[in-house]
Amino acid sequence: MSTVIKLKKSETALSKPSTSDLVAGEVAINALDQRIFVRDSNSKIITIGEAGGKRHESATVEHVVTVATKTSKHRYNGTGSSSGYKIDGTFSPTLELVPGNTYKFDQADSSNSGHPLRFYYESDKTTSFTTGVTTSGTPGNSGAYTQIVVSDTTPSVLHYQCSNHGYMGNQVVIGTRNLTGLDTGDLGEGSNLYYTDARFDTRLGTKDTGDLSEGSNKYYTDARVLTKINATSIDALSDVDTTTASPSSGQALVWDGSQWEPGTVGGQITVQDEGSALSTSATTINFVGSGVVASGTGATKTITIAGGSGGLSDIVNDTSPQLGGNLDLNSNNITGTGDIGLTGDITITSTDAGSSNGPALDLYRNSASPASGDYLGQVAYSGENSNGGKEIYAKVTGKITDPTHNSEDGLIETAVKGNGSFTIVSRQRSDELQLLNSVGLSVAGNTTLSGTLNTHTIPGGTGTIALTSDLYTNSDVDTHLNQSSASTNQVLSWNGSDYAWVNNAGGGGGGGNAFTNIAVSGQSTVQADASTDTLTLVGAGLNTITTNASTDTVTIGTPTGIPFIKEDGSSTSLNMSVEAGTLSSAVSNLYIPFTKEDGSSVTTLVMS
Repeated sequence: MSTVIKLKKSETALSKPSTSDLVAGEVAINALDQRIFVRDSNSKIITIGEAGGKRHESATVEHVVTVATKTSKHRYNGTGSSSGYKIDGTFSPTLELVPGNTYKFDQADSSNSGHPLRFYYESDKTTSFTTGVTTSGTPGNSGAYTQIVVSDTTPSVLHYQCSNHGYMGNQVVIGTRNLTGLDTGDLGEGSNLYYTDARFDTRLGTKDTGDLSEGSNKYYTDARVLTKINATSIDALSDVDTTTASPSSGQALVWDGSQWEPGTVGGQITVQDEGSALSTSATTINFVGSGVVASGTGATKTITIAGGSGGLSDIVNDTSPQLGGNLDLNSNNITGTGDIGLTGDITITSTDAGSSNGPALDLYRNSASPASGDYLGQVAYSGENSNGGKEIYAKVTGKITDPTHNSEDGLIETAVKGNGSFTIVSRQRSDELQLLNSVGLSVAGNTTLSGTLNTHTIPGGTGTIALTSDLYTNSDVDTHLNQSSASTNQVLSWNGSDYAWVNNAGGGGGGGNAFTNIAVSGQSTVQADASTDTLTLVGAGLNTITTNASTDTVTIGTPTGIPFIKEDGSSTSLNMSVEAGTLSSAVSNLYIPFTKEDGSSVTTLVMS
């Protein structure tokens, strides 16, 4: 069965059929441009031939890229990745690109996922080529492509390869003269060997000046140089002038700022002693001292000052310099970083007759980040222990408690070694002195206190301060003190077995009630109703009551007589006295003796 090939023709310059002009497999001819086109299975219009060489394309030339498993039709089948690019359906052809044209490699097909197409100088992708190359989108997605604009400077050979996998593409050939990326490894030498350092060194090693033709520029020889020097005056040098002023004996060339000229040297040394010049200049300087050594046999002589009593030698290199006498700082400072170890005493003296704080010893911690708890310096007191080792027995330390600007706080801390380990015994703050870690206070002498003691105000004047161990030792007192049943103005009073709250009887001392209860047999009990209650004594009958405020006494008098009325109406009294004895309610008869008015006889009044 015969195959029918349908042809379509155009005679319009640069006319190229579109996909609407052809169906898959149809061919079109542009008779004017002498070009043949075909629509492939991917609905792309492909130029399959043209007479007279490649033409310039005003529009972008597009190639459809897909990825498939390599076959023997792929140039690098068996090398690198098992997958390869297909360009317009063909496995990685060699592409011929034309300078001035733009080529777009469409990677929208999903098979391109993970296989970005890029350009390289070498097939193994050693060096990337990016000039005129742009990319867009993600391979395997719509709109993804890699595009290259070819110019006269584009290398003549490039390689399109996957940036993630090896040898998936092939080469592109471009008709330019740019040999970028081409080196001698790509050339066959033939009879003209190219340069290498080894070849040059080998060739040069076989030659000498005898192989050269001098011409007008003669090469160097010692004899030629000596001859030239001997025949030429030093004045021939451009920066030497011995003509303007001819040199005399003893002179030397001296630089005047612009050239060398004859001048006098020596005899110009001025010797000074601590800034004061000697009266005459010198030609000889004499070094005196046991540590001074002069050496040298030629024109150069060396003066070595070994130090010792004559002064310090090279302190930087001398690991143990010594002073032969006192070190006078001459109003200067000693600065440095490190430790200073001394044996003996240190005396710091200030001659200031004013009220300054000198001499001062400043332990300065120059920290860029001061913080609470930082140590500011420490004075340690060391000695030997029984094993001959050095031991720190006590130390005083300065510390920061608050570094905040304008509200800084600090303290002094004292630590003493006891039983082989240090104990912080005290801290001196701006507002208190603390004794720490169960350290006691022993005072041999008088102590004056003001303020409070355990929040209790310390009284002035004389008296006794009771220590904690002396207060509230009786548990009964503690019990009553802590109960809430007491009333206003009541006080604690011992009742013989316990303390109890009772009404305060008042009085100047405020020590308690003058009485609580007064009981009389057969009578009602008199009880104090308040701390200011008053007990009143009333005299009745023959009894009299007298008081004495100065002696605080109350006297109850004895009866002096029983009043009687005589027959004539005048008053008299019947005196009586009770004989010694004890009156008892059991006595049935009471005998009361009477004395007559004349006092001569006594009779007895019997009452029953």
